[in-house]
Amino acid sequence: SISGNNIYAITKTLDGKLWFGTLGTGLDLFDPKTNKFIHYRHKANNPKSISSDNINSLLGDSKGNLWVGTNDGGVNLYDAATDSFKPVQYEKLNSAVGNNTALDLFEDHLGNIWICTYGGIYRLNPATGKVTNFKAKDGLPNDYAYAVEEDNSGNLWISTNKGISKYNPKTNQFRNFTIED
Repeated sequence: SISGNNIYAITKTLDGKLWFGTLGTGLDLFDPKTNKFIHYRHKANNPKSISSDNINSLLGDSKGNLWVGTNDGGVNLYDAATDSFKPVQYEKLNSAVGNNTALDLFEDHLGNIWICTYGGIYRLNPATGKVTNFKAKDGLPNDYAYAVEEDNSGNLWISTNKGISKYNPKTNQFRNFTIED
């Protein structure tokens, strides 16, 4: 059975497995082949365990990877071969607590992983490891990025607590929309 009733996120990976992120009771995996649940919890003495039991977001990407966004432990990448997790470095210093809160995870058509945080939005290129952080100083209405989606033209739409922001990666420009528009 599931580890808790407070489910914040759901995703499916390419292998058909379903993943459920909970608030407070970790990560649950449902394998339809065995019809069983497997539970993953944070273990303070195990650096290969998930970094937090508070899961905000999940992403099964186009390469079959599972990305786990936590409320207080950043982002983890699941390694199926070793059945373990590794932290994803998207903030060099992780100095701001808000940046350790991954509110949403998204993969764009180029394979970049976008991480929404209270410290802006991060674009991670998994192939190169290059990370770019976008904040208010770059054109967002503020540093609170809640969710992101891509349109058919390749623009990214980012929800904030000051409206919606449209990011054009070709021009590196933001256009912000509020109730005044």
